[in-house]
Amino acid sequence: MVKPDTPNSGPGSETGGIRLLQFLGALIVLAYFFRYATVGLSAGFAADDPMNIYYYWSGGAGQLLRNLGLFFTTYMRPMGGVYYSLLYHFFGLNPLPYHVAILCLLLLNTFLAYRFGALITGSRLAGGLCSFLVAFHAGLIHLYFQPSFIYDILCFTFYFLAVNFYLSVRTRGVRMTIWRTVGFLLLYIGALESKEMAVTLPALMLLYEALWRPPARRSVSDVATWARTEALTPILAGVVTLAYALGKALGSDSLLRIEGYRPAFTGARYFESTSRFLNTLFYQSIQDGFFNARTVSLVAVLLLAIAWRLRQRRLFLMWLFIFIAPLPIAFLPSRGGASLYIPLVGWAVFAGSLLASASGAIAGWRILQRVPAGVTQGALVLCAVAAQWGLTAHHTAGIGPWVRSHNQLTASVIQQIHALQPSVKPGATIYVMNDVFDGFDTQFLFELTYHDRSVHVLLDRYAHSTPAEIERMDYVFTFENGKLKRLKGAEGGLRVRAGPEPRAG
Repeated sequence: MVKPDTPNSGPGSETGGIRLLQFLGALIVLAYFFRYATVGLSAGFAADDPMNIYYYWSGGAGQLLRNLGLFFTTYMRPMGGVYYSLLYHFFGLNPLPYHVAILCLLLLNTFLAYRFGALITGSRLAGGLCSFLVAFHAGLIHLYFQPSFIYDILCFTFYFLAVNFYLSVRTRGVRMTIWRTVGFLLLYIGALESKEMAVTLPALMLLYEALWRPPARRSVSDVATWARTEALTPILAGVVTLAYALGKALGSDSLLRIEGYRPAFTGARYFESTSRFLNTLFYQSIQDGFFNARTVSLVAVLLLAIAWRLRQRRLFLMWLFIFIAPLPIAFLPSRGGASLYIPLVGWAVFAGSLLASASGAIAGWRILQRVPAGVTQGALVLCAVAAQWGLTAHHTAGIGPWVRSHNQLTASVIQQIHALQPSVKPGATIYVMNDVFDGFDTQFLFELTYHDRSVHVLLDRYAHSTPAEIERMDYVFTFENGKLKRLKGAEGGLRVRAGPEPRAG
């Protein structure tokens, strides 16, 4: 049998915590967060951001709102559309507000990690350590400076809003009423509408119920009664997941039609992905780090042995969560990095809980009996925090200049459009030659700059227009050595004799 979990003693815990130490702990977490997570404030847009903004803007607010209600359609992650659409409506293509919004969400997520850790472990100290480990992780660096990873951030937000809401009710021994269940499911749907990583949430809550309030006996009738009462809300969340999965998989625009989103359910793919995930989280080389198929198995057995030896339900739950949470991406190629944001919490709670328990046990050693237990435990925790801070400093050395120089081409083109042609007439046709991007980014940036769906932009790479057709365009631009130049528009007629030659196929 797994024994009931009890709160840890010592600073920051419910039984012997001191408010001053709790306040200082919060300051340490905030200092750590603002020291490293603010790196993105000086960054511009990521490579995918213009495409993402354009996707939601071109479809219109009605389409976005409709698909927020129909969460099971193949419309791409509508909760991310709320982020992009609101910020674009109020701030256009100014990247700073996008990064400020990300920073606020990351700070909220840090608190949600604390709350989750405290609810699961019954210890504010363990919750605080969890929040510290989640506040910033250099292996997930793209979260902090690329708005295109807003999907992972919002998924985390709604995922743990739902989980914490559920646990705040159930840890008090209270049943989930109809309205509480509806609230929980709405939060869960918000997570699903942010990113597919959320599909593991019903499994986590079902496992929680199975560990804390299992059926009285293993008979069919007792299990059925348990499913109708204690486990009903997680089961309903599972029904929501089934509807979501079927809609996403069977829709005409299913991501499964894209090679990079098509899973390969093989053991080799699972162990390759899991090794990559753990090498990322533990700052190892992704290709040839410590974790491989053999060491992943050994670590899994070791963690299970620790949970079994300590007989703590929270450790069993986190052991399961550590290996269940990454499943949505474990069978896809080349995933990792920011996608590990939710799985990181499982490791953080496991580590925070062990550290809180171990430091409390050491503080009780007879050799240290003349030292106040709170002082000993606090010193041990501070040493661990300092070690993690030093590790982060090592892995983020020089990251600021790299972030600021990232995707400068997008920022440069936005600035050049604003400087050269800040506005165009409604219904204008624009032709762009010698594009500096590989895809449709220039089209997106022009049309988003003018915020007018009647403006139509053609790229010579794809349009292959004849010289006569180019003559009829309202505006013609070309890039020369990365510089945007206007050939036709506000200053008169086309200043080139002929357009580009038509290209084959």
